[in-house]
Amino acid sequence: MRRREAAVKSKLIPWTAAARGKIYGTCTFTLGKNMLMIHYQSLDPSDLDDLSDIDRRDQSSSWCVIRDGELVKEERDFKHPGFSSAQWEDIIQSWKYKLIQHEKLLIGAYDENVPIGVAGLDIDQKCGCNKDLFNFGPLWISPGYRGRGIGRRLFDLIREEAEKLDIQGMYVSATPVPRTVGFYKAMGCRLLTCPDPQLYAEEPEDIHMQIRFAPQDA
Repeated sequence: MRRREAAVKSKLIPWTAAARGKIYGTCTFTLGKNMLMIHYQSLDPSDLDDLSDIDRRDQSSSWCVIRDGELVKEERDFKHPGFSSAQWEDIIQSWKYKLIQHEKLLIGAYDENVPIGVAGLDIDQKCGCNKDLFNFGPLWISPGYRGRGIGRRLFDLIREEAEKLDIQGMYVSATPVPRTVGFYKAMGCRLLTCPDPQLYAEEPEDIHMQIRFAPQDA
């Protein structure tokens, strides 16, 4: 292991060990005639097998692009069919490895014992123009639970944990549909004039944003 990687991991291991299994409380909302209680917790590798219950499907009739530094909406169909069982298996195995290696933080949202949302943060290497951000993602909420503050709560919980680390903010590669981009803007994210080259190459059509943390008093 290279010296830089070892130094990064040595700082992260105590934090990830403390964060694992952490319960962040519950919130309630009404869905139809039912009162639901959603609870939030950080995830261990053993928690991941059930995440395939989350419904990743999404669609939109419009699309966001950046022209001359400005965000522009276009009429264009977008549809994500959700993940197949094989795709979920690949995702879960990748996340298990990253959790074991202390390279990722994951927080789940549950309706009773059923996972209905997940958010994450890559903590293995810094990104952004100044290499002072960690990459946020994913943020997936099952369709029937969207628009009820669950995504906002997951984002805030990840941010609270990220602010404890030696970084200046979070990098967001947002699916380029108005609802998703509007959500991140409402959370305080701003367009990047200088996207991270590697992350941009992986998702060139995404809207690349950042949220920077307020300086801490010495």
